[in-house]
Amino acid sequence: MGETISKLSELVQTKKRRQPLKCVFVGKPKTGKTTLVSSFVKSLLGDVEKSAERYGFPRLDWAAIDFPEILNQLRLLYSEDHDFNAFFVDSADWLEQKIWIQVLKDQFREQWKDKTIDDIGFAKGRIAALKYWQQILSALDALHSHREMHVGFVTHAQVRTVINPLLPEHDRWEPKLDKRASGLLTEWAELIGFLDLNSEVYKQGGEDKVTIKQERVLYVAESSAYLAGNRFGLTDPIINPDYETIVKAISKK
Repeated sequence: MGETISKLSELVQTKKRRQPLKCVFVGKPKTGKTTLVSSFVKSLLGDVEKSAERYGFPRLDWAAIDFPEILNQLRLLYSEDHDFNAFFVDSADWLEQKIWIQVLKDQFREQWKDKTIDDIGFAKGRIAALKYWQQILSALDALHSHREMHVGFVTHAQVRTVINPLLPEHDRWEPKLDKRASGLLTEWAELIGFLDLNSEVYKQGGEDKVTIKQERVLYVAESSAYLAGNRFGLTDPIINPDYETIVKAISKK
């Protein structure tokens, strides 16, 4: 039985295909990270820190379950019928604690409760956690590719010192994660946004009263002050971001 040999011209594809997004949204506390991902059409949250409960956002309660059950629920989200169009983990840094507990259980069995991730020497515990992050990313990739869902994470921000031989040593805002996990998630994402609040103070004509105007800003391009970036050619910050404003900005590119 002979093989069919195709011509190269028949194999090369050039047509653009609009795909759902893979995102990581990094932000300081109380900047509206959960509100942002909940603005995605028919969004579901993996709610590790119970931040979505107050607002009644559709969510899976991940606060009280262990890591194997989290993976099981992701499998159900992939295999069962539903009408959700987006899924976000809220938040990645709280999920990391679940992953570290799983690593401690693997290493110390019944004695894990009085241990920390760094009790596994030479950063081996933190490195072992990466295989569980890979399982999460594989599950999200399946939702993205086969269920055509927007997927991603929100995570809190922390200040980290950056040592770069091409630049002076400086501090910047980065995900509040182990640096290895942070690198894995940000490499995976197509859109890394840093969410902040921009405040402006206005004095009302000659009076002592002032007005404070505050707006949410999503920075999407790399900066020495924060970690951000994208694969869409976006450079300008997105003011008061939500699903519509993000998609509109991307569609212009």
